[in-house]
Amino acid sequence: RLRLAVGAARRRVVASWSTLEAAEGRARVPSFYALELVRAAEGHLPRFGELAAAATAATTARVGWPAPEDPEAAIDVAEHDLALLRRALADGRKSALAHLHDAPFLQRSLRQRARRWRTSKWTPADGLVEPEGEARALLAPHRTAARSYSATGLQRFASCPYQFALYHVLKLQPRETAEAIETLDALQRGSLVHDAQFETLRALREAGLQPLAHPQVFAAAGAVLDEAFDRVAAEYAELLAPAIPRVWEDTLEALRGDLHRWLGALHRSALEEGWEPEAFELAFGLKTLPGETPRRDAASQDAPVALDLGEGVSMRLRGAIDLVEARDGALRATDHKTGRVPAYLGKRSEPRIAGGRALQPLLYARALEAMRADAEVVGGRLHYCTARGGFEERHVALDDAGREELRVVVGEVDAAVERGFLPAAPLAGACRWCDYAEVCGPHEERRMKSKRGGPLARLDALRKRR
Repeated sequence: RLRLAVGAARRRVVASWSTLEAAEGRARVPSFYALELVRAAEGHLPRFGELAAAATAATTARVGWPAPEDPEAAIDVAEHDLALLRRALADGRKSALAHLHDAPFLQRSLRQRARRWRTSKWTPADGLVEPEGEARALLAPHRTAARSYSATGLQRFASCPYQFALYHVLKLQPRETAEAIETLDALQRGSLVHDAQFETLRALREAGLQPLAHPQVFAAAGAVLDEAFDRVAAEYAELLAPAIPRVWEDTLEALRGDLHRWLGALHRSALEEGWEPEAFELAFGLKTLPGETPRRDAASQDAPVALDLGEGVSMRLRGAIDLVEARDGALRATDHKTGRVPAYLGKRSEPRIAGGRALQPLLYARALEAMRADAEVVGGRLHYCTARGGFEERHVALDDAGREELRVVVGEVDAAVERGFLPAAPLAGACRWCDYAEVCGPHEERRMKSKRGGPLARLDALRKRR
């Protein structure tokens, strides 16, 4: 890896290391890689003392001001700015810093950043943390019983409460930018697959090709799927205008193969277990824009589903169940996924809520139960219906234990909104794919380690629930 890193440089290689262990106040010894670099550059293997002396002569950086004296020797933007600032302060040129006094937003930003790093207590600088007065009153309309939430939205709370607040309370979203489409991204791929599944199942119903367990029905279903997929793919090609036709066509053919395997899985489920498709894209609480004709089941409803989860915990849920299957009067809710199976779901075990990150099976089962009081709902299912997901399934039973887990996680979200404690406290790795990394900065996982426990005890306990 060191060889690859050095070989990737075009003009020069800068190697640096911390010469002081800031937490313990002792000197740090560089790794053996530093010696190897010097030997490769100068032809001899130095002693650690020689290397330390050379490093001391090369930089004037110190703890509290990690920047060289010469701005040209900086290795990143932060070092360059600090070096310029040091020079201005040393020369007494206050005019060089006068613009900082006239930039209140910059001052506030720097003060907030300092508060976040210098104290082990949770403060408003750490996110949406215990607001007072009118600010706290503004959170009341965002409690789970006061407004509707989607299952995906509630899952954001376990990943990071501040991400939940930015998305649901402040309603911040990344700006969309026009880009040339070469192939489908994850969201586009998922939308295309879901639309093709809906069109296939609707065409089968309209043609009277039921039940799916019948061999002759399944034999004819493949041609119906191809026709539906071609229609949907043409719509997306018109909308996205792909730049490279060959790449686009290869992607579509791969998805076509995935959909045929998905159809085969539905046939086996109907044949071996008795589960037959009954409704698809059963929506509740989703708004329809003027002139829009969404792909939804005829039994869908405009209002969100009100769920009484027990012990004073309630919520209003919005969303769409991809597939409702029936067997001998019983129902189950299936949500189709086009990505990979996340590690927190495990390979063998089937956790009920996975620490608050997998709520769709139970929430959709409860919604189906509320909408279909005449039927028994046995549970929910996640079906990873593409080659990316290995066509794996995860089943969650709607039993007493599942109902209790759902009550606990929704209750925790509601309590956090009520008291106004939604800090930037991400799970390990959550910042990597977060849309709000520019809001928080790149080091939230490391920064929050000094603030564990106390107010975060309830969140930590939630994340451990399976």
